[in-house]
Amino acid sequence: MIAHTFEHLQRQRFLLDAGFSDVTMTSVPMPIQFESTEEYWQMFLECAAGIKAKIATMPDEDRMKLRRLIDELAAPHMVDGKLRLMATPLCALARS
Repeated sequence: MIAHTFEHLQRQRFLLDAGFSDVTMTSVPMPIQFESTEEYWQMFLECAAGIKAKIATMPDEDRMKLRRLIDELAAPHMVDGKLRLMATPLCALARS
């Protein structure tokens, strides 16, 4: 069962306010794997809203520091040369 955080309750309220009823929200943990930290970095740049533009404005030195930090933080999650993470999307089910 998911803990009812403030953000969770806000999202649930948003759906109720939009006219949905019987709103149920749950977390669904799922493994996600990348061939390398470089693949993760590229996905992050392409999919995280606004991040690519922000990173593009950073000085080269800061961008390189950030990239090294990604490698450093990913190290404990490397298995057989692949980056394995656990994603936990929040899923909603409701009636309209």
